[in-house]
Amino acid sequence: MAARPVLWIVVGAIALGLLARLFALTYAPRYSYAPDHADFMAWSLEAYEHGPANIYKRVNRPGQGRPWLVNYRFYLAAPPYYIDGPRAIPHACNYPPLSTYVFWTQGALWRMLADDVTIEARPTKQGLVVRRQSAGETTDLLVETPKARALGLWPGRVENQPVANTFVARFVGALPSVVFDFVLAWGVASVVRRLSDRRRWTTREAVAFGLTLLAPPIILDSAFWNQADSWIAALLV
Repeated sequence: MAARPVLWIVVGAIALGLLARLFALTYAPRYSYAPDHADFMAWSLEAYEHGPANIYKRVNRPGQGRPWLVNYRFYLAAPPYYIDGPRAIPHACNYPPLSTYVFWTQGALWRMLADDVTIEARPTKQGLVVRRQSAGETTDLLVETPKARALGLWPGRVENQPVANTFVARFVGALPSVVFDFVLAWGVASVVRRLSDRRRWTTREAVAFGLTLLAPPIILDSAFWNQADSWIAALLV
């Protein structure tokens, strides 16, 4: 088979795969799964600021001492459409040691790309007064108690940290999985080549690469849900 059609298939799959993942990322902050993203980004900051080896020392037990909080963007159905406030992290890192270096890289990249924000949520009789301080600007917003509880807003103060559940945070959180998506697709194509006993890629291998890269479950798992399944799957092939 000529090399040019194979190249077109591979390049087309890469282009469509990147566009599909970018599209998924734009909707992830508002519609994707929140708890795991909050955990991953908290672990990333912890690994970057205190070292990968110390990430397991951060244990948070609800009701015992000060809760582990991160800045988080909560989305609303009506104006102002989102609120930045503290969110509690209930889980210590439960991923294997090698993954802590991936979290460290995420934390470093997040610090590089996102602005630091200080947010404090103070309890009042009406609810939580959320004060957001960034780049010399301060805003106060009252969130009534029922809404604060429904959103998961937590009283407390988080100083000089980026805000999770923004596009930048979702991009940073998804980046390792997206990279491993491409490794996974390459691995599947290599398996097809090995089973076909060929030295070079043909249309069959290129199609296998494209089908894997463009499979909706793989796109949604990495770019939308920001899960780490492709980290392991890529290593298996």
